[in-house]
Amino acid sequence: MSGTGLFFAGMPLALVGMITSIVLLQSGPASPRRRLGVIAATGAFGSLFVHFLATGLDVLPGGHPLLLLYGFLFTQAIGWLTTAAALVARKHLLPIAMTFVLILGVPTSGGTVSGDMLPGFGRALHTVLPFARFLDLTRAEAYFGGHGALAPLLALLGWAAAGAGALLGAELWTRGSARPKPDKALPPAKTPDSLPA
Repeated sequence: MSGTGLFFAGMPLALVGMITSIVLLQSGPASPRRRLGVIAATGAFGSLFVHFLATGLDVLPGGHPLLLLYGFLFTQAIGWLTTAAALVARKHLLPIAMTFVLILGVPTSGGTVSGDMLPGFGRALHTVLPFARFLDLTRAEAYFGGHGALAPLLALLGWAAAGAGALLGAELWTRGSARPKPDKALPPAKTPDSLPA
């Protein structure tokens, strides 16, 4: 097995949240409860599928149930962030999501090249972007008994909290913009008595 196995196990989870938000945008208006339910359902399915496939193929060692939870947390963070972007950006979602998840996230993830070997800007992004933090967290749990897991876990929790806040803000913003605006008061109509003689 090459050292990139972890990267290819994590990549589908990065795509699950992003693709879910694109599908939700295309499916039309939905309640916040339905959006959260769909993101949670696809995240749970994706996490289970990837976990059992990766452990079955010995890409990840078995016996680490926390990996399932970390995978689910990662899908929710990406799903919430990109769904919030979908509510606000609408037709511009695809370039925003692809830039965040793929163009910036993949090269700086540390999945194909160690984060320490990245140039300065890439190394800085590696310490904050969710895909990189998820891979670091998974690596720490799967291979090092959880040593070094605290910093990436806190970063991933921060992204999840940011995603939840962004989604709540986007829901409130779309509700406010969808509310009909009252017509400006019209001046009183002139009656025959008020007309000049």
